[in-house]
Amino acid sequence: MITAPRANARASSPEIERRRTRRLHVQLPAAVFLRGSPRFVPFVVRDLSLSGAYLSSEVPIGTGERFVLSIRPPGTDSPIVAQARVVRIEGQDAARNPEDGGVGVVFTGMSEESYTALAGYWYSARYARRDDAT
Repeated sequence: MITAPRANARASSPEIERRRTRRLHVQLPAAVFLRGSPRFVPFVVRDLSLSGAYLSSEVPIGTGERFVLSIRPPGTDSPIVAQARVVRIEGQDAARNPEDGGVGVVFTGMSEESYTALAGYWYSARYARRDDAT
């Protein structure tokens, strides 16, 4: 089991950026296995970093809740599976209305295989977008 790397904090306005790694804006389908639920629940990954994600769904979820997240980005052979914990909820009804906001999660652990797949997807997507902008 590995954990995500830490990056130096940066100033992004008057406030200090608290994220450990840069985010990649995406729209990826994901499945979440919540405790007490017999099945995976659909979510959408809206931001993705090497240390966490920003998700939206119509399913309510609370701060501090722990779950298993499964993402299958395009071009990957197998899903990326991570243990995650909700660290913030945004929007008045963010957990139930994807247009109102979402939930920020931190990855608390994943296999080396999943981390390698996540890092490969993240870096290739990030630098492909950078090349498209030039």
